[in-house]
Formats: sequence, C-alpha cells, structure tokens
Amino acid sequence: PVTPTVATPEAKPVTPTVATPEPKAVTPTVTTPEPKPVAPTVATPEAKPVTPTVATPEAKPVTPTVAVPEPKPVTPTVAAPEPKPVAPVAAVPEAKPAAPEPRSESPEPSAAPRGTDFTFPDGGLQLPNGEKSRAKANLDAIGILRKLETEQRPATAEEQSALARFVGWGGLSGIFDETKADWAPLRAQLKETLSEEEYAAAQKSTLNAHYTSQDVISALYDALEHIGFRGGRVLEPSAGIGHFAGAMPANLRANSRWTMVELDPVTGGIAKALYPNADVRVQGFETALLPDNYYDAAISNVPFGDIRIHDRRYKPYLTRSIHNYFFVKALDKVRPGGVVAFVTSRYTMDSTQAEDVRRYLGTKADLLGAVRLPDTAFRSNAGTDVVTDILILKKRAPDTPYAGEKFAEAAYRSFTGKDGYVGGYVNEYFTAHPEMVLGTPGRGKMYGRGDSLTYRPKDTDKSLKEQITEAFSTVTGVMDYPAARTPVGIRHESVRGKTGGLVKKDGKIYRNTDGKLVEASDIPKNSRETVGDILSIRDVARTLLDFQRDGAPEKQITASRKGLNALYDDFVKKNGPLHLPK
Repeated sequence: PVTPTVATPEAKPVTPTVATPEPKAVTPTVTTPEPKPVAPTVATPEAKPVTPTVATPEAKPVTPTVAVPEPKPVTPTVAAPEPKPVAPVAAVPEAKPAAPEPRSESPEPSAAPRGTDFTFPDGGLQLPNGEKSRAKANLDAIGILRKLETEQRPATAEEQSALARFVGWGGLSGIFDETKADWAPLRAQLKETLSEEEYAAAQKSTLNAHYTSQDVISALYDALEHIGFRGGRVLEPSAGIGHFAGAMPANLRANSRWTMVELDPVTGGIAKALYPNADVRVQGFETALLPDNYYDAAISNVPFGDIRIHDRRYKPYLTRSIHNYFFVKALDKVRPGGVVAFVTSRYTMDSTQAEDVRRYLGTKADLLGAVRLPDTAFRSNAGTDVVTDILILKKRAPDTPYAGEKFAEAAYRSFTGKDGYVGGYVNEYFTAHPEMVLGTPGRGKMYGRGDSLTYRPKDTDKSLKEQITEAFSTVTGVMDYPAARTPVGIRHESVRGKTGGLVKKDGKIYRNTDGKLVEASDIPKNSRETVGDILSIRDVARTLLDFQRDGAPEKQITASRKGLNALYDDFVKKNGPLHLPK
C-alpha cells in the first residue's frame, strides 16, 4: 500500500532524523497485534527500511486528508536527559549608574523552580586547606554526585554544602603521579569513582582548573554594581561548579538568570546539582549554541594557556590562545551596552603576540578598566601562585567610535626590587594607571621560568577585596540597559540540532536561529499540528537512540520504545504512515 507522505506547504522540508556516529536507519514502526519488542524501524514486505522524512523533491507532496477531531494527545513516557532550560529574563530599563536600583519590572515568565539554588553562606565557603584535604573534599563531592545521579533526585541543602567544597584538580597533580606512594589510597579511590575518560580529563585539568577566590568574586560584583549592573541575563562560559552564581549578591540574584557552560562532565554535573534553575550546558564554549547580542553580562574566570580553539567563525589569530578566544566569543554574545568582566591571564594584556587580538577587541568594545592582581590571589583556594588581571569591557553599538582606555600596546619595562633586576612586557594601560596594579614587581617562576616578571602582594593592611573595590571605584564608564525588552517570540534554549531546524516547545513550533528559538511563522496554520506531531516523533526517537548509545538501563530503553510506538500509532491514525517505500 502506498500512502502519501506528509508535506508542509510553503515550508522547508523537515527531516526528523538523528545524526549519531555510524547509526543504522531507524524508523518508528506501527504497532501490530502481538508484536515483539523491536528497535523503532519500519519493516514492510520486500522493502528496505527508510528513514522517516517529510516530502522530498522526488515525490509530489500531498496533504493528508485524514483528520481526527480533537485527538487525545499521547504523551511518551520518556524522561528527558537534560533539564528544561529556564526562560530568559527580560531586558531592563535604563539605569542610573550613580545609584543602581533593582529592576522594578518582573522578569519574563520562566519555568517553575526545579529546586533550590545554592548560595554562599554568610562569611563565605569554608574550603579545606592542604592538598590531600582538597582531594578528599573533591572525592566526597563526586560521591554525592554519583548518588544523586543514581537516585534521580535533587540535592539536599546539606549535600549542596558538600558539593560546593569541590575545588577542582588544579594544583593537585600529586594524586595523578603514580610514583608518589603517599597518594596511592586517594588515587585508587579516584580511579574507582571516575571512568577512564573522566580520570583523563581530571588529570589534564591540573594545569588550569584554578577556582576563583571568594574575595575576587565579591570585589568584582562591587565593581559591576559601580558601573550600573543590576542583574539580567548572565553568561558564565567557564563555570566550573558555578561559584560566580553562588556568590552573587541577593539584590542582583533576584533579577538574574544564568547560562553556564562547563566542559568537564563531573564539574558540570556538580554545577547542575548546585544550581538546578540555571541553564547548565556540559560542553566546550566553542560548541555552545548561544544567541548573539543577548546577554547583559558575561562573568567568568576563563581558562589560561596557549591552547588553540577550533572555531571556524573566527580568524585563526583570534583562536590561538584559549583565554583570548573567550573574550572574542563572549563579546558577540553580549548585547550592545552590556559588559564582559573576566579574570584572565596577564598575557591577555601583556603579550606582544596578542596585540592584534586587543586591537580586535577594541573594534567591538571599550575597556572601562582593569586591575592586576598579585600572584597570591588564588593561593588559598586553588593552591597556585599566578598573576591575573580583571578586565571589564563594555560592548559598543556597531559603527560607534572607541571611547575606552588605551590597551592595545605593550612595551618592555625593567624593575629593580628585593629580587634585584627583573623585566618584562607591560601593557600601556597599567603603565598609565599604576594605581590599578595591586602588587609589587618581582622575580617569579611562572610556567617554570625563574626569571619571569611577577607581582607580589603590597605591604598594606587592606584586604584584597578592599583593594580591588577601591581600584575599580575610579572607573567612570557605565553600562547601559535597553529600554525595550527582547521580543517574547524569541526564547533562549539549549537547542539540539542544526541552525534552521525546527523545534517543538510548549505546543508551538520554533526555528533554531543561531541558538535562539524564533517562532516559525512560515508554517501554514492547517499544517502546524501535523508538523508538530512529526517533530514530537523525531524528538522521542532521538531520546531512544541516546539511551541505546549511552547504555541506559533496559527498563528505561523499553519504556522509551513503548512511548515512541504509542506516539507513532496515534500519528498514523490521524495522518497515515510517515513514509512509504518507493
């Protein structure tokens, strides 16, 4: 029997297929009497299985004539592997920089809370001291994460407190050194807890997984409020376990919605448990589909190193160092008037090889200010001595002149101090603004070099937080908030699929436009229900394939397959089969 395929007039063909490594063609079948459980493939006499597609150029599209009045929706029993993203917060009215006030308007409607987000306790987190104590805290946190994953439940407040003590593996290389016998018990426990891939990722992260000091985070929020930040849509592109969200002041937290990106699956899993209402994406920043000109602020402690990133959107010189790449991409994601506030390697400012990158950043944004931190800023919580800078850039509207501080050039300077002579390249901004350098030049051992320029703490009674806040209080620039909200028709989602593809969400059909969900107004009204049903089948089939590929429990796979069959049966009753063999 030949039944015409479904076609959507005046719409691009939609092919609800799943792209997986070397997959077999999978087509949901129509349930027959007394079927044996089978993978969702269509099998007809003397015909090869054909992947379900919407009408192709080789077939004349025919609109199905089968219609069932007020059909009962069939809900598949599949549990989605990822949490439903929180709807974005609306833009806020223009603020008075001198006295920032919380937004009077309510945020855009969002999904119901999925749990309680963790917040730093009064007095801050009490993190362990010593390498082995930090490693034990990490293992405890991973154990809790595994328990939550097994029991499929949110973390309790007590569990969140323990999860927040995870400090990453930066500075803990001893646990991975097979020659160090004193680490053997902890090493064995870690190997038992992590998969081979997770263990390798943790070992690799020892060079750059340095979590941010609480003093630095608190002072950065002081600086942001000084320039007019009142909350909004916030992007954290290198989230770790989400300390920037946990430490956000209450008056900003109430008005903010977070998108977090974290590459490491264990660390990202902990972030999800700590911040269930955030949109946490476990992937690399370079692969994250995020809307351009959308966020009010990007806030992060970005990874450092001469690690080249593969992102064909940008020219090679912009992707040759990972810390500089994060600035480049984040500026595209922040809206005009918004800010990028990153803790970064001093070489973003000082490297002569990064001058072309700094000039590029200057074509997009104004440098409002920068502070150079002493090499002890991360010692207490990350166990490392490294010189870092805090940069705040304000994105400009297109075709507007540069109005920020000069920071493109770096020149060689020499210093004489307690360590004798030492020299290095220093950015012109810090030469012009020595008050923004919170350290004394000296000789350090950065990256194994015993003669590199470093900055030791100043001899002062003021805390690091007080010094940073005081330095940024001299910044005169302010960020802007738009008067108009982002159109309600655009939703920010963790979108699966290629740009231009269709997505069904809350009964409506959207098109994926560079990570934005824009309502697909080009689909005729009389075809929307059919297209929506096809998309539902596609999404459930994708979930089933994910379960099979990832080795999910057989009970979960069986439930998913039954849900898919029920969904497809309902579709056939209304419209006939999706596709017939030629």
